[in-house]
Amino acid sequence: MLKRRGKRLFAFLTLLSFLLSFLVNTSFSQNLSYYQQAAQVLKQKGIMTGDTKGNLNLDKPLKRSEISKMIIMLLGKKPLADFYANQKRSSFKDIKTDYWGLGYIEAAKAIGLISGYTDGTFKPEQYLKVEELTAIVVRALGVRESELKGKWPLNYIQKAYSMNIFYGIESEIEIGKLVTRGQTAAILYNAFLNESLKATKPVGIEIIDLQNLKVTFDKELSSIVKSDFSFDGGLSVLDAKFADSSKKVVEIKTSAQQEGKEYTLFYKGQATTLKFVAKTMPFSFAEDIKIESLKKVDLKFTKPISKSQQDNLPIKIYVNGKEVTDVKKSISSDFKTVSIIFPSRLNQTDKLMVEITNLLSETGQILSITKELTVIDATQPKVVDFRLINSKKFKVIFTEPMNIDSANAYKVCDLSSVGANIRIDSNYVYAKVSPDHQENAVDIELLYPLADGNHTVEITEAKDFAGYKAPDFKATFTTVLEKNPPKLVSLELVSNNRIRLVFDEEIRSLDGLIPTGEYEIYQAQDSTNHAIGAKITLLSDEKTIDIQLNQQLKLDSRALVSFEVRFRYVEDLLGNKVSDWVSVAGKAQDDTTKPAVKSIEVLDGNIIKVTFTENVNADDRVQSFSLLSADSMQIIESQAKSVKKLKENDSSIFVVEFSALAAINGGRYTLKISGICDTSVKENVMDTSIYSIDVKDTLAPTITAAIAKYDSSSDMDKIDIFFSEPMDIEKLKNLSSYFVGASSATIPLSSIKGAKVDYISPNGDRITLLIPGADDTSPGKWSQSGAVVDKLAVPTLTDKAGNFIANATIAMPVSVSANFRGISAQDIEVVALDKNTIEIRSLNGYIFASFDPAAIMFRNAYSTSSLNGNPDNDKVVSLGFVSYTISQDKKAITLKTSISLTSSAMADTNDSGQDVEPLKIFTVNSNIKDQFEQSLVISPTLDISFYPSILLKDKISPQQTGISVGSGNQSDTIAITFDEPVFALSGINNTVLAAGIELKVGGITLIPDVDYTAYIQNGIVYVKIKRAGIVDSKVSVEIKRPDLIVDNSGNSASVLKAQTVEHVTERTSPDVTAEFSSTDTRKVKLTFSEPIDASTLIAQNFSCVAGGSIVSFVKSSDNKVVEITFTNPLLSGSIINISPNVKDLAGNSVSVQAVRK
Repeated sequence: MLKRRGKRLFAFLTLLSFLLSFLVNTSFSQNLSYYQQAAQVLKQKGIMTGDTKGNLNLDKPLKRSEISKMIIMLLGKKPLADFYANQKRSSFKDIKTDYWGLGYIEAAKAIGLISGYTDGTFKPEQYLKVEELTAIVVRALGVRESELKGKWPLNYIQKAYSMNIFYGIESEIEIGKLVTRGQTAAILYNAFLNESLKATKPVGIEIIDLQNLKVTFDKELSSIVKSDFSFDGGLSVLDAKFADSSKKVVEIKTSAQQEGKEYTLFYKGQATTLKFVAKTMPFSFAEDIKIESLKKVDLKFTKPISKSQQDNLPIKIYVNGKEVTDVKKSISSDFKTVSIIFPSRLNQTDKLMVEITNLLSETGQILSITKELTVIDATQPKVVDFRLINSKKFKVIFTEPMNIDSANAYKVCDLSSVGANIRIDSNYVYAKVSPDHQENAVDIELLYPLADGNHTVEITEAKDFAGYKAPDFKATFTTVLEKNPPKLVSLELVSNNRIRLVFDEEIRSLDGLIPTGEYEIYQAQDSTNHAIGAKITLLSDEKTIDIQLNQQLKLDSRALVSFEVRFRYVEDLLGNKVSDWVSVAGKAQDDTTKPAVKSIEVLDGNIIKVTFTENVNADDRVQSFSLLSADSMQIIESQAKSVKKLKENDSSIFVVEFSALAAINGGRYTLKISGICDTSVKENVMDTSIYSIDVKDTLAPTITAAIAKYDSSSDMDKIDIFFSEPMDIEKLKNLSSYFVGASSATIPLSSIKGAKVDYISPNGDRITLLIPGADDTSPGKWSQSGAVVDKLAVPTLTDKAGNFIANATIAMPVSVSANFRGISAQDIEVVALDKNTIEIRSLNGYIFASFDPAAIMFRNAYSTSSLNGNPDNDKVVSLGFVSYTISQDKKAITLKTSISLTSSAMADTNDSGQDVEPLKIFTVNSNIKDQFEQSLVISPTLDISFYPSILLKDKISPQQTGISVGSGNQSDTIAITFDEPVFALSGINNTVLAAGIELKVGGITLIPDVDYTAYIQNGIVYVKIKRAGIVDSKVSVEIKRPDLIVDNSGNSASVLKAQTVEHVTERTSPDVTAEFSSTDTRKVKLTFSEPIDASTLIAQNFSCVAGGSIVSFVKSSDNKVVEITFTNPLLSGSIINISPNVKDLAGNSVSVQAVRK
């Protein structure tokens, strides 16, 4: 029996060997020469070796261990294989540590080319299939499986075909078939060594401009297919062509690139290593200003203007040297052209000057330029387009503004009435003619619509503002009167205070901006019309109505359930009107993500560009941005000067300006951002964050004082010059930098005999000039005419950053003074930043050149008597200064105290009383000096009525100290306490206050003004729970909008993170309504506003005298409804009595205890 089985097994193995040999040899014989060619190359490189006799055995199958070695050798990873071999550790239970291929197998596994089986084995002697070898090779070429399309194994086979890996053996590739050593040689040779098969690939990229670039390939291309090229970031390829005859360089035209943005080139669907950053184009005039009309001048720029400046463009126009302030400045839809439209026409040869100062581009660049030109209009106008709007209106576009106008009235359109002859079907039209000088157009609106059919329009004798006549114009057109009212196409909730309605046609407006129609907006569980007081405008497409809600009526969390927009009387241009109310519902998205800052960039002029991760409500929220010192310890500016959107319709990018940075010597500062919420109905508030910023030195230096030290007894006259900052010392040494004179400064110091630079301070912020005879009025001393030097100019001096002097030019010299005033009490400001931090700020151009904290004292703000040592008279307080810092610009001193102030910046002085008192500053020595070496002297007797700057001002935020809940009937009221009395910000009502406080119960966010209300009473914030079913619950409370809560000095609150209170129970009495049955007059259904305690919802607590006894009492499963049937019919006037014992789950008695039929 055993012998028989052995014979059968031997026969089977013999047959299998024959079949394998047949399958292999059939294909092998077909491609022998290519196998041998590939194998010889691999043999020469030591990749493929033969047996002991040197035979390569190209017809034999390939083992898993053999491919491990070959692929590692091809990739140059033999040192890695040696490392693993020396480790003598195997990842597979069938590979011993002394196995010849251990290192190669471990290396191939480590770099992700091959793996073992689920049973922990590798099976090194097992033969490879075609698809297995293909996958190893494709992986070795750097292709990730995530990049492949389709399923295994076709995804790898298809990729290999596209990479020419099967070249020469394409017909032999069959999934599931064992791969021979000859086929392996061909595949490896094709994949790694056959240069002729390697696909051309892009190797370089050259940027030309914001729409054109060149891509260089490593070899010649046979042809170009535009679809082979693509980019990420939404950049489209518009065209692709050879750049020259080499056919290795391709010129690509793209859609508009975003300046400064990085793009990656994709070739044939695959990402390349080639990236480029789009050029930052200069912001300037796109072309020279051309005078083509006496009514309008177009200023064309290279890039769009920031929409933040559209209402106040920094462009001044001068005609013949006089500023014209009533010009109209219109911006094109792409924001790249500003049309200057003059109220009355210019004259030929007028002198025109355009002065632009700090015009901001959409990308944050600044342009300041002045252009002068002579007005010459020698161009004949002509019609370039005729547009039919509808049966009543059409537009004629000329090459320039035309002198055609009916003065906003309907007139017979002849030459004398409107400035041109306008006829339709040979008859003068009766129409309103309105010029649109920005578009070089004339809008013609007929009083009545034209009849359906073909018509002919003629315009003759039309002239421009220079009197040049346009060629006569004639055109035919067809009208069809449209009679349908406008239809709503879409409804968009842009933000919590902005909704847009888009209609299918143009909407008639009342004045070009306000659309016709009435509008109402509601949200779930809210009967308030939120459109009251809204700003409703018709956008430029004249189809979109933008409704901007009053901030007090913006939508809140209730819009998550639903919101509704109703409108009527919306009218199209032909008078077709929506007569009845149309209602459309929407639902706000439930956005729970907090906004964050995406990037911060310091632009020219130290304007800070802040990009958020989403749209936020930051416009004009100056209090949310503060500027701190580099170490964040000192407040430089407590709030921004301005916060504006960079683009009108983009609420994610803002430009922030600080007064302190407008004139700064550069350096590192900290930007603090807090209290910014997104524009969702939940108004998610970002976490308070700080960011380090490096600002530029853009401050022009000034001469702060030029002080004469004239010596009447000698010619050793000197002038001490003090600069606002250190200057370029090399330029200070140059005598040619200085000009002096009497009344003007035009005489070079280098021309005065004996004059010299006598002294330069080490850091270059002060110099002394020696001018012999500067105070001698005798002719010939320092000047031919003779006088006292009283003017000085230094036009070529710069600071160390290269900024030129601002106030001492030849045209505007500085005065040399023999009398000047040093720093005094009126030149400082004293502020309490927190309970242990006081800041003293210098004003009026002074700085603190030296400081001594021992010189500073405080006393009762209202004490004006001289100090005499009596505590009740002196009312002095020692705050215990422990440290101080001086700001980089020396304009602020920050003092840290050991004695704490109150939250209102007061303290108890040394008098016999115990009450805290307001404080003022005074000095006790002369060790605080300004840049002129003058001491700051503040007498303790000064009256704050005359010197308000010495009063210690309160800039301390009220601190939240905790929360608590009342007991008994007050268990529905949560008190939020602060360390001082607080108030609602001016203009904030209780609804808005509630929306700024987030309450959660069991992870569910409550709806403000529905589930709870908020109010401030006696300086404490109270939250009252209204939501039914909250009984002895834990409630999480967090103030999300601390800026809504301020102290008596207007300082915004500083709040804690979410706090939890327990045992909160709502105390709102349930309401009840009655529905009397019409079919069974004995029956009544009572519906409660919330579930009722089942133990109280019993027949004994209900009665009706007229109804008699209760025969049936049926209540719903949720205990909110009960149906009661009495013995007698319930006639009109019958009263159902409800006992106060009927209570909700919180124990609140029903509010209505009698209902009448």
